[in-house]
Amino acid sequence: YSQEAGGKVIYFDPNYSASAEKADEWVRIAPDSDGAFALAMAKVIIDEGLYDAHFMATYTDSPLLINLETGKRILADDVAGLAATPGIPDYRSSFVAFDEAAGALAAVTPLELPDNSFALTGTYDVPLKDGTTVQAKTGFQLLVERLADYTPEAAAEICGIDADDIVRIAREAATVKPMHIIFGGGTQQWYHGDLKGRACALVACLTGNIGQLGGGISTYVGQY
Repeated sequence: YSQEAGGKVIYFDPNYSASAEKADEWVRIAPDSDGAFALAMAKVIIDEGLYDAHFMATYTDSPLLINLETGKRILADDVAGLAATPGIPDYRSSFVAFDEAAGALAAVTPLELPDNSFALTGTYDVPLKDGTTVQAKTGFQLLVERLADYTPEAAAEICGIDADDIVRIAREAATVKPMHIIFGGGTQQWYHGDLKGRACALVACLTGNIGQLGGGISTYVGQY
């Protein structure tokens, strides 16, 4: 249906198959390397400024501050001068982001991130109510730093694909709307399949395709 509507189908598989034959492009990816390919795509999309910053700040937990000592999101109730967002259920928590417009820390809940001016990047000193100060970074900042290992060249070695092709496909994914990733059962049902799925979901988020008609990410087996 996508092809009939003018869309392009790129098929990733170590083997040439009936599906590869019908696709517009077959990418002969090395077995078990889907995660590396997706992370390299994410790096290209971020480095070239092709990501949807509004979507990442509004619909993901990317702006939330992470305590570098514990690796956990900082609770608003623990921060000096802040309190939990009013009206949230007892079983939910309020976290912390840096509001660039206000120039101050703010209590937020991931369930209700309206249009905002939360910083996606940066390192911050966060004063706690116990008198201590912890250093924190946004989730997006930590993502950017983690992606440093996944250059197109590094992923090319893992995936057996030319780095130029990784860059080209990443740019297409970021600029052609809508973009939809179908994550096959042959990948998700093997070791670390969940992490590969998260890497592909990251690409869908970075490009702002979640919640868009025809966009997003689907699992090919069961639609769980």
